[in-house]
Amino acid sequence: DLRKVPQLLQSYDIKPGDKVLIWGLNCPEYSIILLTLFSYGIVAVPIDFRTTPTNIASIIEQTKPTALFLSRMLDD
Repeated sequence: DLRKVPQLLQSYDIKPGDKVLIWGLNCPEYSIILLTLFSYGIVAVPIDFRTTPTNIASIIEQTKPTALFLSRMLDD
């Protein structure tokens, strides 16, 4: 639900300029989260679902995100 994403961001004290990783499959929810982050001035860091754990660790180290949206469709 599109209305729940801003509430979730506020509950975790995510502010404009913060970085948020999005790791998931291409789906409607992915685009809802992405557009909501953009509209609030939050930096989206999308990660392809095929990215290796080593590369993800490197991305996290480089970007120092505030939060992560993880798809329920991923096993790991």
